[in-house]
Amino acid sequence: MDETDKRRILRQQETIDSEYRHTRQVVEELFETVDVERRRSDNDLENLYQRHDYAIKQIDEDYSDNQAFRSELESAKDAIENTVKQTRIAIDDCLMDYEADYRKTQNVLSEKLLEK
Repeated sequence: MDETDKRRILRQQETIDSEYRHTRQVVEELFETVDVERRRSDNDLENLYQRHDYAIKQIDEDYSDNQAFRSELESAKDAIENTVKQTRIAIDDCLMDYEADYRKTQNVLSEKLLEK
């Protein structure tokens, strides 16, 4: 092996070493980029989980509030229905009293007419 062959082999080795260093640097940068993206994705996923949990809690609270409101509405409806029933009974009683008074008055008037 002469000097030219040795120099050629050394240049090839330097080229291979340089390509190796460059490739290694690119791969390390890719690993870093992938790691940064993974952390960002993990953060995004964690944020999504937190928003999901918050939304579920809000839905639970809204549902609970809705149930309480429905219960209040049912109670109010029952109270109104009872008031309506009592009012109808009172009106019926008044009508019966008025009817009885009317008949009494008619009888009295009829008797007075018959007396004359």
